[in-house]
Amino acid sequence: MFFFGISILVSCQPGAPYPEAMRQAERYISQYPDSALHCLDSLHSSIRDEPQETRMYYGMLVTKARDKLYIEHTSDSLMKEVVRFYESYGDADKLMEAWYYLGAVYRDMHDTPRAIRAFQWAADAGKNSRRYDILGRIYGQMGTLFAYQLLYEDAMKSYRNAYTCYLMQKEEAGLVYSLRNQGRMHESLGSPDSAEYYYRAAYEKALETGNRQIVDGISVEFGNIYLNLGKPDSAKIIFSGVTGLKDDAIYLNGIGRIYQLSSHPDSARFYFLQALQEQRPSQSIYLKSDVNKALATLEAEKGNYYSAFNYARKSLELEDSIEKVTQTEAIGKINALYNYRHTEKQNRRLVKENKEKNRQLIGAVIFMAAIVYSCFRYVKKQKRIVREHEKQLADLKKEQYRNSQAYILENEKEISKLELRQRTGGDEDKLAPQIELLRTNNLEIQVAQKKKKILETVLKESDIYQLFHQAPYRQDISVTAENWAKLQEIIDKTYNGFTGRLYALCPKISGHELYICYLIKIQIQVKDIAKLLNRSASAISNSRVRLYKKICREEGNPEMLDKFILDL
Repeated sequence: MFFFGISILVSCQPGAPYPEAMRQAERYISQYPDSALHCLDSLHSSIRDEPQETRMYYGMLVTKARDKLYIEHTSDSLMKEVVRFYESYGDADKLMEAWYYLGAVYRDMHDTPRAIRAFQWAADAGKNSRRYDILGRIYGQMGTLFAYQLLYEDAMKSYRNAYTCYLMQKEEAGLVYSLRNQGRMHESLGSPDSAEYYYRAAYEKALETGNRQIVDGISVEFGNIYLNLGKPDSAKIIFSGVTGLKDDAIYLNGIGRIYQLSSHPDSARFYFLQALQEQRPSQSIYLKSDVNKALATLEAEKGNYYSAFNYARKSLELEDSIEKVTQTEAIGKINALYNYRHTEKQNRRLVKENKEKNRQLIGAVIFMAAIVYSCFRYVKKQKRIVREHEKQLADLKKEQYRNSQAYILENEKEISKLELRQRTGGDEDKLAPQIELLRTNNLEIQVAQKKKKILETVLKESDIYQLFHQAPYRQDISVTAENWAKLQEIIDKTYNGFTGRLYALCPKISGHELYICYLIKIQIQVKDIAKLLNRSASAISNSRVRLYKKICREEGNPEMLDKFILDL
């Protein structure tokens, strides 16, 4: 019994050895985190019987392994308990590491203020540590979070500290990424020459590592820096060394930009479209927005204005998704709280009592600020959408008028006035070109009108047109999805991309509403539309009223929708 009691006392001491599975996990965790996690999982049922320090270190190792495997953290309860333990336990290195992984948890939970605060406290706990690898990761993570908050100067300081730590550790990969990150910050701060310098240093250091994955990643970014500087030839040299990222969206976008800057629009368009293909690695809404904007420019230069408009619209929609509420003000408050904590260390009891109140207050301020800003952004976006829609309708009316008989008559009147001025001694050299231009315009309108009439004749004589006109009266005819597709195709061909122009005016139009528009366009009677769509005539009329308001943003009646669709 005496020996058993002594054994229990010894096992409860902080210096007691860890279980063999934990020691194996420590050895595996850096290079083989999956094996480390497997070892730790084997202790899941027995770890509760171990001393408290063993349990806390076990919890930190589990979090560390999951973090290295990029398994997203969803709860802070475990690491908060680990941090509280090591604050009183006295192991500075483990306290530093505990704060770091608590920061990693908050990072995954998208709680940026608390993540930065945890990383700051991790750096403070490790100010005398020689664990430069962990310190480098701490400053690197801080820099990234500051950068996301647009605090580029603070991010730059953190990345410099990370570089110093990796230099002490002689960790080549860390040095590469620290140099690259400083280059990113210089680019964000509008210092292209400094950005080029740091990317050049990161690229050369990457080549020294001999790691192809690191070299390719840095090369793609470095090549894009040259493109931003308007140096496509230099970018081409860098991109030519890339071997493993041929399917990467950033790489494909970079190649497209090279061709664009080198005046090869067809090749540029090919690579931009490749970059937009679904499931491309490194594809993001930022890249999609830029690529759609570039495609809009290429299409506009070729005179494909309708296609250019669609790409520009996609780019604008993506830009709206990109803008999110930042927490810059909240970061300042967290920093103030951090500084206060350092100056008031001797009164820790009071800080602990007020900590929850301060957290709630800051959360309330952030929440209210987020609501106000979200409302402001929503109202601003809605106003912009209304303005754009009004402009679309106004442009449509202008286009319809300029293709009308009334416009031809207006031009004829103007021609008569100019000819009268010629006969009464006007300047013939100046008036003749104007008269010729007006006559040419009228001729073009007449040709377009004639072409439209021919296309409408072809439409009315088509089998699909006859099918839809006969279907309401013949039980042996059933309208299929293929029939609707053929009707859309011939309507779009006859009326200059009718479906696309309708979607541009009303992106949220439903399939049912689209069918109503097609049937109105081929002049099907309301009672027959009701039969074709298996609805009552009153239901079709109500749909027409709603659809008019949806498209024109004003109240109207069914006949107003019919006229709008027939004129479109």
